[in-house]
Amino acid sequence: MTVPRVRHDRAGSAQAAIVFGDRSVAPPATTAPGAPSRITAGLLRLADVRPLTILLACLFMVAAVGLADSRTTHDVSLSIFYILPPLIATTKGRRFGLIVATTASGTWFVADLATRITPYSSIGIPLWNVMMRFIVIVLVVALVDALLGSALHERQLARRDHLTGLQNSRAFYDSAEAELRGSARTGRPLTLAYIDIDQFKTVNDLLGHAAGDAVLVGTGHVLALATRGVDTVARVGGDEFMVLLPETDAEQARVALGRVHRNLVDAAIEHGWDIGYSVGAVTFTSPPESIEAMVAGADQLMYEVKQQDKGTIRFSTA
Repeated sequence: MTVPRVRHDRAGSAQAAIVFGDRSVAPPATTAPGAPSRITAGLLRLADVRPLTILLACLFMVAAVGLADSRTTHDVSLSIFYILPPLIATTKGRRFGLIVATTASGTWFVADLATRITPYSSIGIPLWNVMMRFIVIVLVVALVDALLGSALHERQLARRDHLTGLQNSRAFYDSAEAELRGSARTGRPLTLAYIDIDQFKTVNDLLGHAAGDAVLVGTGHVLALATRGVDTVARVGGDEFMVLLPETDAEQARVALGRVHRNLVDAAIEHGWDIGYSVGAVTFTSPPESIEAMVAGADQLMYEVKQQDKGTIRFSTA
């Protein structure tokens, strides 16, 4: 059996990187993401709201603050309320934040002039004030945008398998739940395939875990390339993967998963991997009662393949 080529970093630790032709596929570098703060978590929830809703709400807030400011004296400061709308708008991107920041600065300037009792000593003073306020708000927008970018990146890492870059179990169940609801709404079938690598333990025992990691990375790469963009591909166990095919009936599943299985077997032969792939695929013509029931059906079928005809793919309809 040919050993998969494994690259090492300068420190000497093995990082699985299997070479496909002139390209190398390596797992993304990740760190364990920490739990976001309550403020960050709240901003992330706002990021899921429709952009137009956020923009209109923030512009309304700016108008309301400006109206309130124009009816109060200079003894009452509403500065923080001018900053909040751009901060919220930034959850939909820096462009939205800058639009609301410009509106807030202009409204602040108009309200300031409306409540001014004594004239400014120079026309340049109110212009200087509005420029400084705009700069401060823009700095807030930039900081919030950077914070959200980091938080979103960490949230994505938490939903990705650290080795293959595919979805992990948590992300898969979320995606499957959405697809299940869609299937119940449209009445369209969906297919779930459960894939297990045969003889994977032998690779780890004989060649080491670095070689086993290279096999996992290569398998994930083949699955990602051989499936559609609308399909969900996840690594859900040590050597177990799942592929969810939405709006796919039994015949379409046979064609699609047959191609996937051939690509996996071809990659194993090309790289000298003494492994196989056992696949159980269940097409659900009507939505199952739960994600767990759907996974259990595909898992059971895959187990039967491993017991009776290892290295093949078996289909079923439910």
